[in-house]
Amino acid sequence: MITWVPENIYFKSLINLGNLVLIKNHRVLKEIKSVYTTRKERVLVNLTLLMENSFKIRKWAGEKGNNSTSTVTRKSIYNHLKDTKLKNLSEDWDYHVGLRVMTIENYIKSLKNSRKQIDENYG
Repeated sequence: MITWVPENIYFKSLINLGNLVLIKNHRVLKEIKSVYTTRKERVLVNLTLLMENSFKIRKWAGEKGNNSTSTVTRKSIYNHLKDTKLKNLSEDWDYHVGLRVMTIENYIKSLKNSRKQIDENYG
């Protein structure tokens, strides 16, 4: 899920209205394109990795519940049936959350830098 709708609309409007070609400063143009493609792509890749890892954790819990000889709650599975696989998946999840936070912070910095360059050159 992308939560940067206003910025997304701004960059898409630059492209759709043809205003991107009006930017003559190569540095500003390069920064805008970089934010819109490369940095945004990193955010999406990290989100995908986090979602895949979360799916693996849910799958692990489902398998534990299905292999149980009696009915067991998710809470009980996570509290009493922990194993090395869950530990590794949890560590991966923690790592991916850290990457997600870092890429979002970098994406926001890039957006602010692009805005600053636009204001300095065209404001």
